[in-house]
Amino acid sequence: MKQLIIVVCIFMLTFIVVVAIGCGETKTADELQAEIDQELAEIEESAIDKQEHNGSQQVSPRIGEWVEVANFSGSGSKQTGPFNINSRSLRLRWSANTNRRDNMIIHLLRTDGTYTKYMVNVLLESSMADESYAYGLRPGTYYLDIIGTDSWTIAVDQQN
Repeated sequence: MKQLIIVVCIFMLTFIVVVAIGCGETKTADELQAEIDQELAEIEESAIDKQEHNGSQQVSPRIGEWVEVANFSGSGSKQTGPFNINSRSLRLRWSANTNRRDNMIIHLLRTDGTYTKYMVNVLLESSMADESYAYGLRPGTYYLDIIGTDSWTIAVDQQN
């Protein structure tokens, strides 16, 4: 069912882009994303209705939706515990606090020891929060290596 929804979503995205180009209509990426989100919501509603009709109450996250898989907080330099990523896309939502000029670096590594991605490298002078993304990952078990500051919080999300 999930594969069918993905195929329908790709078809709808292609259709929207072709129609927008073919009509000479110019749309922003935000407008196209809003249309895609609307189509996905309708497809998801239809799938949920079919599941409920068949007696199944299990509802999984929407395709393309970010889902938190791990959350860490601490101070200074640390390595997090392992977490599993079943997606090819990852987002870090992070915040950090310091009372002095300090650098914060976050590396994403696989638990087999292979280096994967340099996620964050910022110079802090006070509090800061941001998001960082990684695409094209292999599903597997990862951890974060943090060269940190006074205090930090990191949420790890994967995209369904």
